[in-house]
Amino acid sequence: MRFLVVILLALTVVAVHAQPADVVAIQRREASNADARTLALLERFSRALVDRNGADPRLTMLAFSESEGQALVLRVDGAPEHVIWQAGRWIGTENRQLRPWASASLAATNAFALSSVRAAPFRTWQGAWRAVPAQSTDFVTHYEVGYDPAVGRVVVRAQVGSMSKPTLSIHAFDPATGSPVATSAAKR
Repeated sequence: MRFLVVILLALTVVAVHAQPADVVAIQRREASNADARTLALLERFSRALVDRNGADPRLTMLAFSESEGQALVLRVDGAPEHVIWQAGRWIGTENRQLRPWASASLAATNAFALSSVRAAPFRTWQGAWRAVPAQSTDFVTHYEVGYDPAVGRVVVRAQVGSMSKPTLSIHAFDPATGSPVATSAAKR
């Protein structure tokens, strides 16, 4: 899938450079709309996790995009359970994995409450990202939240497909503030 995203981004970059300003304005608007749809899915997915697991489940990983949410939810026995929510319902996890960035024990020790993942810091990060003209049409393919041993705390990683140059990159930010976080290992 990532290969397909890179190819599509490369084709879009060529198109962006050859497009009049009104096309770039449409691309900016669509990027902003995609951000809004992604955060709306986060809100629906969070409610579904609470309905399924109780008031404020503890997670070792959370991943979401416009169309799907995944989590590693700590069960009462301390083992993580991988769950996937798509199209408003829970689906099977066969042949799918969500892995924490740290060892299982370190991730469990640094599990975070679902309530600590709020939309406002994502909006803050998106606003700062889109304020840079060359980044205003970029597409955020998905977000992951988890304990990052490289920085010793929970961070958000946003995977961004650039529309101005044919690249996919990962950018880390603080889930409480939306401020960028410098990491030495922001890749999996």
